[in-house]
Amino acid sequence: MKLQFSKIVSAMLIGVLAVGSDAIFAGNNKGEPETVEVISIKATGKIDGVIRDQHGVPIKNAVISVVGSKTGAMSNERGKFYLREIPSGSCTLKITKAGFEPSEDVIMVKENSRANVKIVMQEKTG
Repeated sequence: MKLQFSKIVSAMLIGVLAVGSDAIFAGNNKGEPETVEVISIKATGKIDGVIRDQHGVPIKNAVISVVGSKTGAMSNERGKFYLREIPSGSCTLKITKAGFEPSEDVIMVKENSRANVKIVMQEKTG
């Protein structure tokens, strides 16, 4: 799938450059070269999950963040959370909640797919 996507993007860039090459090399009316804007297309996926304690009870208001980004969510009353537009590949989710040990889980996000995760948090002792 990635190879086919790369071929499509390459063909699109070649087409843009071929169409815009006259303007690039001809220059504008001031004798300056024109510029062509190249748009970056990032492959993304989704993460849906549920957070529970060691007894299977859903954890409400746990904070879920994607390490190294500004993306995050909070679990609802059923312990569920949803993350969208996550760059495909490996990412680390950090989960925190008062009264529980912090958790970090590595998740593989596939392009145009949804990763379903189940996270068990351990209560802090002492």
